[in-house]
Amino acid sequence: MEGTVVVATHRLVPYEGIDDVRYGMTHEEVAQAAGAADGVRHDRILRRTHERRGASEYVFDDETATLQCIYVFRPGRGRAIREKLDGATYTPVTYDGIEILDTEGFATLFEREPTVEGRGNVGVLFPELGFIVGGFRNRVPDGRYVLAFPRELLESYREDWLNV
Repeated sequence: MEGTVVVATHRLVPYEGIDDVRYGMTHEEVAQAAGAADGVRHDRILRRTHERRGASEYVFDDETATLQCIYVFRPGRGRAIREKLDGATYTPVTYDGIEILDTEGFATLFEREPTVEGRGNVGVLFPELGFIVGGFRNRVPDGRYVLAFPRELLESYREDWLNV
């Protein structure tokens, strides 16, 4: 991937960001910390810009032009995600030295941390840590993703994303 800064693992910092990227950063600040985007798409309905770097997607609010959330995808059987990532290599995302999207790592965090499961058991919110794991029960061990976000979006993700 041309512009992406290559890292061995991504380190999630609860409610702050991933690696050196922090919520509230501008496009330019994210590019400086994480490298140039491999691809950009605009969602005109939700007014968001999505910048893909490797198997990660950085989502910016178009009104404020600041980073709102970060997805880290672990490609699996799903064609849509494979096509979206254009062959990007998955970089493990960790919290406290535990790989979140690894089957054993996820089980460890699920047992250790408070969680809220969404309808259909396809998403799990870790409210103390500021992230959701998607593709929970029906996509193990592949096809999962982490959606990390700032504290001020916790309730909206709890309600809208998990449908609880």
